[in-house]
Amino acid sequence: MKPIGNRALLITVIIILIALNLGLVTFMWFTQHPPGNHEGPSTTKFLLKQLNFSKEQEEKYIQLQRNLGDSLEPVREEERRIHDRFFEMMHAENPDSVLVAATIDTMGHIRSQIEYLTFAHFRQVRAMCNTEQQKKFDAIISEAMRRMGPPPPPPHGGPGHHGPPHEGPDGPPTTDGPPAH
Repeated sequence: MKPIGNRALLITVIIILIALNLGLVTFMWFTQHPPGNHEGPSTTKFLLKQLNFSKEQEEKYIQLQRNLGDSLEPVREEERRIHDRFFEMMHAENPDSVLVAATIDTMGHIRSQIEYLTFAHFRQVRAMCNTEQQKKFDAIISEAMRRMGPPPPPPHGGPGHHGPPHEGPDGPPTTDGPPAH
């Protein structure tokens, strides 16, 4: 097995950072709140209006928001600390590739904790909704994920495309250029 070259490591780091940033933007859109206030004001108001919660549901939702904020606070602090350490490594003349990879793994683990807590929160919110509210909630979440997700891939079979994917020079299928013979 070949060792990972500098270029491959750099590409891997860039891809991971893009994925982390996309996840962070998604997370922030749903849970952003000012310091000391665990409600995401615009998200809370939007959901309360769209789902037409009863007073009891509204109180429960606000409590769930506070609980989420309380759960996420230490995880966010750890994420900031790890990101600071990661970006400090860029100043090094020759950063230790093992330490860089371990730090990236740690960031991924922290990101998965945030995603899990957010997922669990939205499952709780959905569970407190009646059937009609669940349908609206599902539509809102689907639309938010669509807007924040990566752009759709270009369609296969676009201009200049003449047939199914073919093997590229290194083996994996490609869709550009003439078929390999």
